[in-house]
Amino acid sequence: MKCTWLSIPLLIIALSGGLASAGPTSFTLNKTAALKLGAVEWSDAAWPGGFNLLAPVTDDRWTYQSSGLMQGQVGFYGHLDDTDGDSFASVRIGASGYPGGVDAVLMTHDLSTYASYDLIVANDNDDVWSVKLYVRTSSSYRESSAWTTIGAGTSSAGSLDLSGLSDLDAVTDIGLLIGGALTGLGGNPSDPDVFHISVAPVASAPGPGVVPVPGALALALSGLAWLGAVRHGGRGQIIRIGSRGGKRLI
Repeated sequence: MKCTWLSIPLLIIALSGGLASAGPTSFTLNKTAALKLGAVEWSDAAWPGGFNLLAPVTDDRWTYQSSGLMQGQVGFYGHLDDTDGDSFASVRIGASGYPGGVDAVLMTHDLSTYASYDLIVANDNDDVWSVKLYVRTSSSYRESSAWTTIGAGTSSAGSLDLSGLSDLDAVTDIGLLIGGALTGLGGNPSDPDVFHISVAPVASAPGPGVVPVPGALALALSGLAWLGAVRHGGRGQIIRIGSRGGKRLI
């Protein structure tokens, strides 16, 4: 049976019909985006009322801390100081802390096709620290319902459900909160103290600038790329490859 290039557009049309029925996916921050996050706000007063700061965000483990420990890809090193007497302090680190905001960090402000925001967060410090994920749009805001406590030297895969959040096509900020019970008890940091928190993308989730492609269409495009690499004889005729020498796409 002859197979010509004329049949390939029909294949694309047939399989691209799966675009409409494809479900939403999760979204994550890749390394490039995470490196651009900056301090947005502090729960407790900064100078002169307290010693709260965020060092330059880095992917260099030795700049990050002297031990070189960085479980994630991008490290956030900073200082938290309880200045209001509640033994807790936190910092919001997000895209709006970068010049140009969300569009400069994510290369888009539209997350309407995603069902969740996922991120791996690691504690590279010797104290217990807590984290939350958050997303802000032009009309709404959502953060993790509770703080996730991460023990020294451990990590956690966080997920924030985006379903029902209005105006996801107009995201104005996205990132994480880092906080600590500054009591100096039970492995908690003292007051004030330094945190080392690093992040990494969730491997199964698309990152900034990546458009989610439904499985059927992705398979079709992969197949086309493979067919294009096969030498063909005659005019538009694909040379048939026997099953013994063929490769199956997975």
